[in-house]
Amino acid sequence: MEILKITLAILANLGFSAAIILGFSNWLGKVWANRIMVSEKAKYSKELDEIKHRFQLEQQRLSIVYENQKNSFKRIIDVMYDTTASIVPYDYDQPWETLEHDKFKKFNKVINEESLFIDENAVLALKFLVYILSDAIYYPGEGERPTDNELGKIYMKSNFVSEAIREYFKVKVGLEGEKDPLNDVYMLEACDILNNRFMLSGDIFTQEKVLIMKENETFESFMLNVNNNSSILKKELTRFIEEIEKKEEIGIYKYRYLIKAKKYLKKINWKR
Repeated sequence: MEILKITLAILANLGFSAAIILGFSNWLGKVWANRIMVSEKAKYSKELDEIKHRFQLEQQRLSIVYENQKNSFKRIIDVMYDTTASIVPYDYDQPWETLEHDKFKKFNKVINEESLFIDENAVLALKFLVYILSDAIYYPGEGERPTDNELGKIYMKSNFVSEAIREYFKVKVGLEGEKDPLNDVYMLEACDILNNRFMLSGDIFTQEKVLIMKENETFESFMLNVNNNSSILKKELTRFIEEIEKKEEIGIYKYRYLIKAKKYLKKINWKR
């Protein structure tokens, strides 16, 4: 009987202690959980603040770039159309005008100044436009004046490229526009490279008729044919690169053409 009382007393005592220990463990667990929660919350709050700060800085940077880019686009478009339009006759029965050297220099200067806020795609197209318009310059006493037929072609060609550049700028500022608006410009200059008989020898320039613009053909019609036969253009560009690279000495002009041909081989969207 005594043993039973002692046993019950011990169990009762242990049960009370176990309850105390269990209660203390629960309390201690809650304390540590709260501490960990506070610590983690502070840590993630700090990280979140840092992310917000970086996001705000990036947003400000992009806003500055966007505003400068819009201003650059507007300035380029203004001078681009002013320069292109300057060779148009004042009246239908008047001769085409040659491009004033000062106006050409101003156009080139604006492009160089604004190139900080425009990407490589736009720079490539604009440099091609500069090259096209350079043929409209005439220095009295130095060579022959471009004919009206030549000046008319320069205008149509430069206007075609200008429209593509304008479309590209429109897309860049978030407006709806044509997909890959500069692709035709790249293809057009690639055809120019392959057709430059002045700079290239007979074994290099293209013999493919579809890549050679006809006398009275519009640039829109010509580029439609080129697009429909893009595999021929790709093949000819590849051949051109291989032929140039075979030569021991190629000179500065052929080297520039080689670099451009390689660039266009990568940039042109051949799957359109």
